[in-house]
Amino acid sequence: MQHAASAASLETVYQSALDCVQHGLGIERASLLLFDSTGTMRFVAWSGLSDEYRRAVDGHSPWSPEETDAMPILVSDVAEDPSLAGYFPLLQREGIRALAFIPLQFGANLLGKFMLYYRQPHVFSASEIATAGQIADYVVFALEHHRIAVALEGQLLSERELRTRAETEAAQRKESESRLHVALVAGQMGAWEWDVRTGRLQWSEELERIHGLAAGTFGGPLQELLAFSHPLDAERFAQCVAEPESTSALDSQMEYRIIRADGVSRWLASRGRLMLDDQGTPIRKVGVITDITEYKRLVEAAAEAGQRKDDFLATLAHELRNPLAAVRFGVAGIRRASGEANTVGEYCTVVERQLRHLTRLVDDLLDVADVTRRGLPMAKSRVELSAVVNAALEQGRLLADEAGHDLFVKLPADPIVLDADPERLVQVLMNLLTNAMKYTPRGGRVEVSARQEGAEVRLSVKDSGLGIPTDKLDSVFEMFGQLDRSLETGHRGLGIGLALANVIVTMHGGRIKAHSKGVGTGSEFTVWLPLASLKPALTTLVSDPARDSLACGRCRVLLVDDNQDVVTATGRWLRQLGHDVRFTFDGASAIEIASEFRPQVVLLDVAMPKLNGYEVARALRSLPWGREIVLVAVTGWGREDDQRRSVEAGFDRHMTKPVDPPVLEAFLESFARAHS
Repeated sequence: MQHAASAASLETVYQSALDCVQHGLGIERASLLLFDSTGTMRFVAWSGLSDEYRRAVDGHSPWSPEETDAMPILVSDVAEDPSLAGYFPLLQREGIRALAFIPLQFGANLLGKFMLYYRQPHVFSASEIATAGQIADYVVFALEHHRIAVALEGQLLSERELRTRAETEAAQRKESESRLHVALVAGQMGAWEWDVRTGRLQWSEELERIHGLAAGTFGGPLQELLAFSHPLDAERFAQCVAEPESTSALDSQMEYRIIRADGVSRWLASRGRLMLDDQGTPIRKVGVITDITEYKRLVEAAAEAGQRKDDFLATLAHELRNPLAAVRFGVAGIRRASGEANTVGEYCTVVERQLRHLTRLVDDLLDVADVTRRGLPMAKSRVELSAVVNAALEQGRLLADEAGHDLFVKLPADPIVLDADPERLVQVLMNLLTNAMKYTPRGGRVEVSARQEGAEVRLSVKDSGLGIPTDKLDSVFEMFGQLDRSLETGHRGLGIGLALANVIVTMHGGRIKAHSKGVGTGSEFTVWLPLASLKPALTTLVSDPARDSLACGRCRVLLVDDNQDVVTATGRWLRQLGHDVRFTFDGASAIEIASEFRPQVVLLDVAMPKLNGYEVARALRSLPWGREIVLVAVTGWGREDDQRRSVEAGFDRHMTKPVDPPVLEAFLESFARAHS
């Protein structure tokens, strides 16, 4: 702007001001507009704007010439600003998605504005706004400087006016310097200027602070700046800063690392411009340096999060495909072996096992959503530790048999009572057992043990498997934190099981820790939980619903679901149990069939066409004979909010798909006995 302030012609002042705006803010397009003698805002300099655009917006101003304290107007996205709706097609053609109006205010006089244009939506930072205001002050100073010079030549100003304006300029310049200092500090920026002819380098106080130096201690030669460069970036940075001979590219910018005076490594971004004399010879280079360490950290964290997401989705697809493949071939085998009872039974076992795996996988994913939104729901009661362990071991022993592992269990003889959610503790132990089975080579050893330690119980799952790198012992509990063991075992976890286990244990007032001496040495996961004061009432865990020898009573059942395969399979199974079953695929016809059939139990999906399950439930409850019906919501929505909505709609029970057939069978048996 010094060049702008001393320019001989008004056009040179305008262009220099425009160059200052573009360089100082690092933008591609900008324009300068001033009020003319009629009070109309007119273009006087611009860069990268079409004739059509300039003709259309020439004369537009958000402020009147009488404005005494105009403030910047920032439009982060023109598509969302109703005041620009009339200009939106024009802005689209011009490729403008964000813009800023920066006023040029000299004292109480509004001279005009400069405009900033962006091709994408842009969120303006505090440091950008402060820097724009500083540049605006310098542009105003240059314009007034030129106006005064012209006035002096024409002897249009009195000595008093000159003195007043000089005082105003001095005060404004002082204020601008103060604002610039604040902007540089806030933006972690520092300015520099290098005299090409003398080799002397001048630094601002902010730049000294960025490099870890005390104010006023920078010596001045260029070599001292280069000495701070990180060894990996030193050569590249030296080439960027110290090659004034090439004038083909006047602007330079780069990101690089430094080693500060206190030994701390920081990331910096440098932007510079080479200044030439009238003969085109380089005379000096000016620019700014910004500390972007935090920005780099955020970029790296975002990249790592993105990689974790990609790994998670890829692994999820893999985990879903495996059981689906088993189910597909199991069904194919059943179809071919319909007359061989043993073969059909074996295929059914495979299908049931894989469906349990899929159900557990979906449940874990829903738990992740609950943790993210509001925390996991808990239903604590008095429960004996042995009941929790035995419930988990029912599935754990099947996994051990499949993998050929030896499973050893050692529990204390005396009962250990906890104040806990038994299903959640089974979930924790199952996650630990599943990992131990999956990541231990075939024929390994898995141990489950528990003992009382003071006011706590110590529960441990130890294996002879692949082990864990010592530097990963803490990160295995992070959400989506994965150790890739797919090549050794064919398994790669989703990175949610241990994270959920950690959350559940913490919510019980306990803690969980992983221990391993390294790869190939096995691992041990230990959980500590607080003991409960002994009380007589204990919760008993029953993994398989009780079924007595009584023949199943006959119920009238209406089955409503828009998935025809679900209706066909469930309806045929219910008829095998002896129930009288009717079915339909939408909510509207469900009410008609119910009016004729008068079912005792309605198994009703929630998400359906025409009328959803909630609407059907309310409609049935409004009928005189519908008040005695047992309504069961059978749906894939199983969170706490979904169950609450079912109760509010009039359902008696909420079952989450896929419903375990023995659970539904026991429910219908209980209903039939109660109404026999």
